Amino acid sequence: ASDRVVLTLQGFTFTFRNAAHTFGNFTLTRGHLVAITVIAIQTLVNIFGVRKGAVLQNVATWAKFAAIGGFVILGLAIGKGSWGHYSVSLPATPGAPTLMAGIGVALIAVFWAYDGWVYITWVSGEVKDPQRNLPRAMILGMILVGIIYLSINAVYLYALPMAQIADQTTVAQAAAVSMFSANAARWLAIMIAISCFGAMASAIMTGARVYYAMAEDRVFFRSFARVSPRWHTPVVSLILQGVWSAALALSGRYDQLFTYVMFMMVLSYVLTVAALFVLRRKMPDAPRPYRCAGYPWLPLLYVIVGTIFTVNLVIERPKEAGWGTLIVLAGAPLYFYWKRQQTREGQKT
Repeated sequence: ASDRVVLTLQGFTFTFRNAAHTFGNFTLTRGHLVAITVIAIQTLVNIFGVRKGAVLQNVATWAKFAAIGGFVILGLAIGKGSWGHYSVSLPATPGAPTLMAGIGVALIAVFWAYDGWVYITWVSGEVKDPQRNLPRAMILGMILVGIIYLSINAVYLYALPMAQIADQTTVAQAAAVSMFSANAARWLAIMIAISCFGAMASAIMTGARVYYAMAEDRVFFRSFARVSPRWHTPVVSLILQGVWSAALALSGRYDQLFTYVMFMMVLSYVLTVAALFVLRRKMPDAPRPYRCAGYPWLPLLYVIVGTIFTVNLVIERPKEAGWGTLIVLAGAPLYFYWKRQQTREGQKT
């Protein structure tokens, strides 16, 4: 979750010109300072109460919707572009990855855009009427994100030809310059910052609940389960999450973080969904307040697609996939240690 916070800030730091200060081999930029400041502010707001964090998230989310909606509507209504950009050819390039392999790598960014779908489950213990509201939030959220994602990419393709998009690292700003002017691109940069701010608000609020739940289940440091008697929030989890996020922000290697985070997350989702088949077999009569639609074919399709994605990532991005795997394996000894402690305590009682 800390990695998500940092990666969300990547677009945010694009809106500020870097003023570099070099310390040995490390360069501290204005972007770094802005990222750390925003992490600190949002962490403090969430420490001071769930309601305050929710208010901040709601305001940032609606501001994000307004910014993206305005860009899409104005871009298609009065922006300079061409519908001919939608017609593209894919010439064969010697040494280039196959089409399907290329699509698999491109899906890293797509999966990142949709990855917030699971956030609501991380705060399910604080959701009213979760049996009703969790499925609604997840389904409606996915539909809304899908509409936004397709709409804004439609504007990008309208503004720029595919070849030009492929050469850009900041497609949104290039599209704004092409459709409107350089001044419009500056305003769009502010809109991107608002969007990233809203995404980060949810990441900070929900991410700390994961560490809290792990500590409650005795598979993580017990201090992470401490709740403030005054604000009723997991203070230790929030603070240490903020510190780790700031450290990752200073690393500056967003491209690598981006890839190995998605590798780890998709792999964990695949294993989680695969566990559904195991639980159905081992506990056939267990109460199930949440039903899996389309069982067994829909979860089976998810496992197959997710497995193909992770295998393709290992082939096409072995370094990032390797780091992601090492990070997961690094936690394994601690997990088994804590599980053994649970077993010993259970035997004593």
